[in-house]
Amino acid sequence: LQRDDGTRPIGELDDRIGWMVRGGWERRDRAAVQGAYFDNRGDRALYDGEYAWDTRFWVVGARLEPGGGVTILGEAMLGQTAMGDPAVAPAFVDTDFATAYAMLSWQRSSLRLSARFDWFRNEDRDGVAEDESEDGQAVTLAAFWTPLERLRIGAEFLTIAAQRPAAGQSGADPDTDAWKATLEARLFF
Repeated sequence: LQRDDGTRPIGELDDRIGWMVRGGWERRDRAAVQGAYFDNRGDRALYDGEYAWDTRFWVVGARLEPGGGVTILGEAMLGQTAMGDPAVAPAFVDTDFATAYAMLSWQRSSLRLSARFDWFRNEDRDGVAEDESEDGQAVTLAAFWTPLERLRIGAEFLTIAAQRPAAGQSGADPDTDAWKATLEARLFF
């Protein structure tokens, strides 16, 4: 259940202070590694029709620039989020989540080519109502050309393959596969 007037993305409900710790290492714009742990210490209770979420996750990312215009990026996150009292179903959510991506990009003069692979998984652990689990992967291919300082021309192709059991439980196709192609011409002022 959410508020009738919508959920505010930032707002304090339970007056509990969360925390985050971060660390990283970098070597002269050639390589970097960063990691963080986040815990918002949410109490999961209901406040004026809106639930406080209890969310914690690990995230680690890396960048490598071996030379020749090549950049390699990657990031992964693993965590869990929950809200509501397990004794008061169906107003209860408990989900583990994980996501990762890797991207290879090459730039030469005014041309940049990139390829990215994304993976994600949400595991519904509450057993309430439909199975809100979802998993899938996506591939993105992009090319951008900047022939003039104020003009960029680009093309991007994205395909995603995903499974969502809740869609099947409601009579829809649980395969939520899709693709999208985009062409752009962008003027900068």
